Amino acid sequence: MQGALLGLVAMTSLLIGILVGRGLSGRTPSEDEGPQACLVTGEVALLATNDETRPDVGAVVILVPRDMRPEQQAKMVGLRPQDPPPASDHAGLQILYGLGGDYTRTDATGRFQLRVPDRGHYFLLAISAHAGQDDREQPKATLAQIGRFFELTPKMFEGHAIRWQEEHVRRDRQLNIVFPRNRP
Repeated sequence: MQGALLGLVAMTSLLIGILVGRGLSGRTPSEDEGPQACLVTGEVALLATNDETRPDVGAVVILVPRDMRPEQQAKMVGLRPQDPPPASDHAGLQILYGLGGDYTRTDATGRFQLRVPDRGHYFLLAISAHAGQDDREQPKATLAQIGRFFELTPKMFEGHAIRWQEEHVRRDRQLNIVFPRNRP
């Protein structure tokens, strides 16, 4: 009788341990759970001579999925900071959205918000509204990557500084971009 009772207590303890262990374990999403939309927010700023920053109002920020191979490249004209804000039916915007990317301009505080339909690897393109850079200063590898998504033209950025970088988006996140201060 005591043996049976000890066996019953042992089995009950084992089951309680398993149930408590499952309940306390942190569940992490796996890659095969399906799409998960993510929000990427941040600020684009200009570095002043006194090492302080100020908002880069009207800067452009774009995210495109790294592994996509679009059939047609988007035209930068109409999407740059010096262009009027694009209409929702702008051909370049439709291409970006069709790839699973997003486009925005910074507000009066330099803040931006982008939404992507799923986690993954993305390229981020930021174009400063107020910092300048010679278009010829861009590395050829950077221009080749940009050329997969955008139609390359001799003055596609017209002297505006750009930042092209890869970002791994796993969940909502924040990105801050700082450009050196000089006028295009």
